[in-house]
Formats: sequence, C-alpha cells, structure tokens
Amino acid sequence: MFDLIKTAHATAIGCAAALTLLCVSATAAADPDNAASNDTLTALIPSGSGSCQVGKPYPEDPFLARLGCGQSTQHGGPYGAVYSLYGSPGDVDSAFGRLAGSGRPIPCPGAAGPEPVSWGGGMVVCTTAAGPSDGAPTVSWSKTADLFVGSAMGSDLAALYTWWLAAR
Repeated sequence: MFDLIKTAHATAIGCAAALTLLCVSATAAADPDNAASNDTLTALIPSGSGSCQVGKPYPEDPFLARLGCGQSTQHGGPYGAVYSLYGSPGDVDSAFGRLAGSGRPIPCPGAAGPEPVSWGGGMVVCTTAAGPSDGAPTVSWSKTADLFVGSAMGSDLAALYTWWLAAR
C-alpha cells in the first residue's frame, strides 16, 4: 500500500511540475484549428507516453501544439513529460534554451559536464527540477528537423536517460 501511495504522490508531483514548467493546461480542449499540428506532435511523442492532455497556447512560447503526459508505461520512463511542436528552428532553440536554464544543470550519464550537448537530432540537457518537484531529475531534448522539444521528469536520472536514449 505504501508503494502505491508513494507512486501516486510521485506521479502527481511530476505531472504538476511538468505542467507548471511549461504552462500546460491539463483541462485544455483540442483546438480544432490546430488539428494537423496536434496530429503531427502526437506522432512524434515516445511510445508508452501516459495519458496526455492538449496544452493551451500562450504568447510567451509560440508552440504550435503541446501535450502534457502522465506516467510512461515504458521501463524507466518519466512520471511526467511535456512535448511541444514549433513552427521554426529558432523557436525550437529558444524553447530548449528556456528548458536548459529552468533547473539546476547536472551531467547527463556519460557526459563530462552539465552543459547541453549535441546528439544526432538536436540537443539534450539534464537538470534537477526547481519548484514543486525540487530535485527531480529531468531530461530535456530537441529534435530540430521535426521542430520538436520534449522534457521528461522521473525519479532516477540513469533510468530516465536510458529511457530517453531508446525513446528519442
């Protein structure tokens, strides 16, 4: 029973932090004018993503579509994640820069330092969350060609990073 309560608590905290981090509304309804962008984003998110909700647009972050997702069904996967689709590489870079600066930077497994690093499709950075989920490991990445930015929060950085390597 204690493990169930602990898991539910971690899931709630992760979802709240992920949603707060990128201002996703968990109650937002899909924008019918944005159906193509929502479909494109849905096709880009990792398999096994938990229940996802469409995010509301806001002027400070010009995403075309955003999904806030709960507990992943994949081993080592996040307990909360936010995935966004943008209209230009510049918007992807700006969004990734905000994510990279939104927590305390830590080295990703195998990296020499805590700074963002390039991978075959974009950039990746590991941080620990600030705010309600203070200290939770987070992996954020971009896929420039797909105009995609993702940020996933878990309880174990090594497991989360291994999940990301398979999910990206």
